[in-house]
Order: sequence, then C-alpha cells, then structure tokens
Amino acid sequence: MGRNSISAILAAAWTWGGALLWGQSPGGGYSAVDAHALGAPVEAERSVESLSAYLTGPGSPAHTDEEKARALFRWISDRISYSKPDGAAEADAAQVLSRREAVCFGYAGLYEALCAASGVRCVVVSGFGKGRTYTVGDATEGLSNHAWHAVWASGRWNLVDCTWGAGRTDEEGRFVRRFDGFYFFTPPRHFAESHFPEDPSSQFLNPPLSREAFEALPHVQSTFHDLGLSWIGGPPGRLAVGDEAVLAVEVPRDVRLMARLLSRSGADQEDRALVSRTDGGVTVRALCPSRGLYILRLLARRGSGPEPFDWAADLLVEASEGAGPAARFPYLYQEYVDLSCSLSAPLRNPLRPGRRETFRLSAPGALE
Repeated sequence: MGRNSISAILAAAWTWGGALLWGQSPGGGYSAVDAHALGAPVEAERSVESLSAYLTGPGSPAHTDEEKARALFRWISDRISYSKPDGAAEADAAQVLSRREAVCFGYAGLYEALCAASGVRCVVVSGFGKGRTYTVGDATEGLSNHAWHAVWASGRWNLVDCTWGAGRTDEEGRFVRRFDGFYFFTPPRHFAESHFPEDPSSQFLNPPLSREAFEALPHVQSTFHDLGLSWIGGPPGRLAVGDEAVLAVEVPRDVRLMARLLSRSGADQEDRALVSRTDGGVTVRALCPSRGLYILRLLARRGSGPEPFDWAADLLVEASEGAGPAARFPYLYQEYVDLSCSLSAPLRNPLRPGRRETFRLSAPGALE
C-alpha cells in the first residue's frame, strides 16, 4: 500500500476519537510470537516473501493481525541496524533486507512490504519525531525527519515505530541496539508526546494536538511510561518560574526518581535539583542560578541498588530571576533516593554561619 494513500485511508478513523478506543493494547503476551521471530533461520530471510511466510504463515504462532504485526516488528527490531548506507536513505525493502541497515524510511519501507506480504493492512506515516538529540522547547517545523506506521488490527488503527523499537543512537551518533516494545501499538496519547505527523488525522486524537502544543510538551522517553510514572495535574508545559521550579510526579513505590538541572547546552548545574518522596509521588525542585532557560531532566529506575538510572523526561524551565551562583540544594547520595527520603529543612546551601539549624528529614525506607 503506497505512502501517498494515507490521508484517504485514515480519514474514516478520524471521527472516532482517541479516548474511547485506545488504551494499552489488549493481551500483551507476545512471548511465543517473539521467540519465533527471533529464531528465524537464514534461509527464511532471503526475500520479503520467504520471511513473511516464516513469520506469519503456516506453522507460525502469529494468527491474528496484531500477532502478525508483532512478529514483523520483533524481527526488524532485532535484525536491522540504524545506519545511513551511502546516502540510500530511502532504499527499497529488498535492499534493506539485504544490507540489514537503514534509516527510519528504510525501516518503514521494509515493514510496510512485510505487512503487505502477510495480509496486514499498514500505512507509512511521515512527520517529526523528537529523537534522542532533540532539545526540549526547540521548534519542530520544517521537513519531516521521521517515519512510522499505522496498522489496522482489532478493529482500529494502531501506532508502531520499528526504528525506535530497535534502539537509539548514543551521544556520538552510534547505533545502540536495545529492544523497546513500548513503540508497538503505543496508546496515541503517549505516542503524540514524541511524534507529530504531517496529517493531523494520523494522531488518532480528537481533537488533535497543534504544533504549538506538541512543542510545549515535555520530552518524554519510553522509560517514563514503562515505569508507571505520570504527571500529577496533567502534562506540564514550559515551567515559567521566578528562581525555583516545583513539579509533582506520581511514582510507584518500587520506582526511584532522580533529577538534574541542565543548561540549554546540556551542562549539569550541579546540586540544583532536589527530590522528596511523598505519599504516592515525588516532589521535584529545581533551583535556577540566573534568569534564562534550563532543562529539568528526570531519571528513573525500578528498585534500589547499583543499577543506573534511565532518562525518563526533560522539561523546559524559564526563570525570570536567579537564586545566585552560590545557592544550591544539599548534595544527595544514592541512599537518599533508595530510602525514599524527603527533606523539609534546611533546603538550600550554604548554611549561614553562627545560626542554629533544625533538620527535618523523613526516611521511610530505613524502617523497611
């Protein structure tokens, strides 16, 4: 199915509205389908037709359109690497299958071809994607920089991003394979945080987000939703503050949250973010040293211990004044987060000499 037909195909879905039809994908158990896809033999991978037959044909555990779409998604995420081979940004499906590397438009073309061979209705969606190199608050106008899919299954259109499902590029631009199942049949309200299609109907939201609203949203990573985080009071836009931003995040009990305040260029403003655990969530404070724009970065992980924190979200902070170069929050050790601590006072460094200070700190995790 050609890319130019997307507007006509999706027009019928536009009137349905997102809230009534989409939540988490029903029946998320794909273990058998995934194992079959990952076990594809070399002889089955020689052509789009032979690969489709192995992944979704007789003998495959993929029977429904959703399961077939998943098998194709899982194979591509494991076998195709993100790379721009000799300028062939939009190589056809056969070339991508042979080279085993592509950029997003190559991923999109191969997935579309495999869906067609498998009898699954699929269209390519083009638009702007807030990738790992995007800086929160930047403009998103201009040429499309990304491509993904809408797949018809279970009586509705579902959103799929094979490129982001395969992994991401690191700070040096090198591809790091890391399977991310979040980008298969993603709820539209979450997908819209990072994907802005050329055709508004491809958002599957009623009403659709404007570009201004899209740019104002936090730069959310899949980690945020995978760990069950959510915004208390709804997704915040630009945080316009005096010298201190305060943010409330709902956080499950087994999840730990950290924060960093960064300059717009990414430089860490050391000891200028403070987290305090509350019932059902975490309060995040960011202390801006001077007026201007900053990035408040949230990092999270499940449980305690030596495991690193993953990037969860970035928010744009606009400070109308500054607390000064000396003002900082206390330095936090890992145990502060692991023990779900909350500091009430004193909140700012440096402490003034010659004055008696009363410290108020709770550490419920210490009792456990």
